[in-house]
Amino acid sequence: MKLTYHFVRLVVLLFALFFLIMGLQWLFYPENLAMDFGLIANGILGWATIRADLGALFLVTGITTAIAASNRQQAPTFLFCGCLLMGTAAGGRLIGFAMDGIPQGGITPLIFELAVIASLVGLATTRLRLQKQEQS
Repeated sequence: MKLTYHFVRLVVLLFALFFLIMGLQWLFYPENLAMDFGLIANGILGWATIRADLGALFLVTGITTAIAASNRQQAPTFLFCGCLLMGTAAGGRLIGFAMDGIPQGGITPLIFELAVIASLVGLATTRLRLQKQEQS
C-alpha cells in the first residue's frame, strides 16, 4: 500500500510541476503557447488577459496540486481545490464540445484534465487507506 501511495503521490507531483511550468510560461511567454491553444490576443489588453487568466489557472492548479501531494494536514482541502479547478476546465470543454463540436485535437486536453482528477482522487483514497492501516 505504501508503494502505491508513493507512486500516486509522485504522479501528482509531476502534474504539479507541469502546471507550475505552464503557468510561468503563460505569464512570461504567452505568445509561445497561445497558438498551440488556439488563442489570438487582441492587442495589449488581450495579452494581459491571457497572461492573467491562464497564468492564474495553471499556477493555482500547480500550487494546490503540489500542496495536495504533501503530508500536511490541510492536504485534503487542496486535493479538492485541484479537482475543482480541473473539473471546471473539463466541464467547460464538454460544454464547448456540445455547443461547437469537437475540434481536431480537442479530446487530448480533456483526457489530461480527467487524468489529473483521477490522480488526485487516487491520492486521496490511498492516503485514507494508509491511514486506516496505520491505525489498525
